[in-house]
Amino acid sequence: MSQVVAERIVAEALAFVAACTQPTSRGLRPSRTVDEGWHALILHTRGYEGLCGRLGRFIHHVPEPPRPGRHHPGGGLN
Repeated sequence: MSQVVAERIVAEALAFVAACTQPTSRGLRPSRTVDEGWHALILHTRGYEGLCGRLGRFIHHVPEPPRPGRHHPGGGLN
């Protein structure tokens, strides 16, 4: 992955987290790519905590429940 693409994914993840702080955000779900960027942010716990503090509230990541048939028997994703 190029640095430009990685930076864009992180920027979109930051925008998604910011959108989640808005009163009308109920039910928002990131794309799979933005979710990967969000995971990268969450791994930097102190920075993520600071970001959420600046946004006014902590945004928890709640994974989707497993969907039957999403995973291939060999361990790969659909």
